[in-house]
Amino acid sequence: MTRRRLAAIIARGLLAITTFTSVARAQSRPSVGRTVAGSVLGAVTGAAVGAIAGGSWTSRDCPEGDPDACLGAAFPGAIWGVGVGTTIGAPVGAWIGSGRRNSLLPPMLASAALFGAEVLALRSIVHDGRTQHKDAALAIVIVTPIAQVAVSSWLAARAR
Repeated sequence: MTRRRLAAIIARGLLAITTFTSVARAQSRPSVGRTVAGSVLGAVTGAAVGAIAGGSWTSRDCPEGDPDACLGAAFPGAIWGVGVGTTIGAPVGAWIGSGRRNSLLPPMLASAALFGAEVLALRSIVHDGRTQHKDAALAIVIVTPIAQVAVSSWLAARAR
């Protein structure tokens, strides 16, 4: 995927979030559907941007002319970037999707706490890149972003 196509996809996602915001402001109470859609879109956008940024950051010292040598260096950075991007994108998307009615701080703190718990849990069961608890590690990696979207959406859509 070229960088222009990726930039166009991200721009469309941001335009969709802006459209959700203008409609959500017209309502007296934030729409749960728009808030969840904003959170999901924010998480996906954050994960994509985070993967690109993380992969680029960790492979910045690769020798020119040999792109295959950089793939191994880019992969861990992309993994971390997805986690950080989702952690930031889910609450920001929920906040924008809810019409920016409530503070961004509670969803952001909750999402960061879930990411921190994910990292700590994975550190306790993965040693030297290997684990005997593959199902548990996979479950943690799958459930955490879903929990981040759910908690961020709930905190952003709740009435004051």
